[in-house]
This record gives sequence, C-alpha cells and structure tokens, in this order.
Amino acid sequence: MSQFKTLEQIRKQMLQLPQEKFWPVGPEAGSYLSQLVSTNQPNKLLELGTSSGYSTTWLLEGLSDHKAELITIESNQERYNIAQNFFQQINFKNTKLKHIRHHAPEVFSEIDLTNLDFIFCDAIKKQTLELYLYLKEFMTPNAVFIADNVISHRQSMNDLFQYLQDNNVTHQVIPKGAGLLLIPSQ
Repeated sequence: MSQFKTLEQIRKQMLQLPQEKFWPVGPEAGSYLSQLVSTNQPNKLLELGTSSGYSTTWLLEGLSDHKAELITIESNQERYNIAQNFFQQINFKNTKLKHIRHHAPEVFSEIDLTNLDFIFCDAIKKQTLELYLYLKEFMTPNAVFIADNVISHRQSMNDLFQYLQDNNVTHQVIPKGAGLLLIPSQ
C-alpha cells in the first residue's frame, strides 16, 4: 500500500477540523478552482492563506500531471504545521510545492514572484487590494487573480471593489462558496 493518500481522503480529514478555525473554501469553490486550474494549466501558482491546505489540494487536483510550481504562504504557525502534515501525505507528481510560513506581503522580497500565472488570495480580507496591486505587476498576460470570501466579507473589501470600478478593471464575482472574485491580467 502506498504511503500517500488520495486528495479526496486528505480533504475529508481536513473538513473534520474546526471550520471556524481553518475556514476551508468548501467543495463547491474548491471544485471551481480545480476546474479553472485544469483549464488554464498555469506553470506558476501563488496561494496566500494556506490554512490547513484544503484549497491547495484542489489546486493540485487541477494541475494533475501538469508540471508546475505552487507557492503557498501561511502566517499562522499552527495552521502551517497542520498543512505541512497533510502535505507529507500527498504525492505531488510533477508539481513542485513550496510551503512558506510567513506573512504576506512581508515575505514577497524573499520569493521569486516572476511569471505568476495563477494567484489565489484567501488572506486577510482588508489586505486584498494591497496584495492585488503588488502582485498584478508579476502576472503573466494570461494570468488570473482570485480572491475568496468576496460575498461573505464584501464590506471588508469595499476598497478593492471601489478600485476595480474606478479603474474599469475587468472582473467577475463567482457565486461559489463564500464568493470568488476573478480578475484576469489587465
């Protein structure tokens, strides 16, 4: 028997964690992320807010056998350790995973952010605009920036929506889970 578990087995374990402490994106949003990754086949992905790694498993599923680099950042030590434990049970195949325990954006100067094809932002909601403005400079022409919780935490992200409106930035709210905001490269 393999030492690795399937992504489905891992996700079942992750969903048994207290949701009010780990805030998983949920199966509907996760499946959407997986489909988006599968369709776009990004080479370099950045995830801000790993938590237990639940959304990471959906990104990995979308990559399947595609060779890619996935950088995921978590600031909380306990959540980082739990995700790291889960990641040790996953066969990454062709995906190079770099799991970082630090705060974003403070850690950005230590990471090669060039040529980002896919960014999933599930970090502090009031920082989403700041993170988007910084990271959009590193996005490839076909890249996408996705923010989570844009319906459930809309008030915390009013500045982001105001910026998008004031600057005529193409975007779409996807009503999956707590709401996903999709912003393609401009």
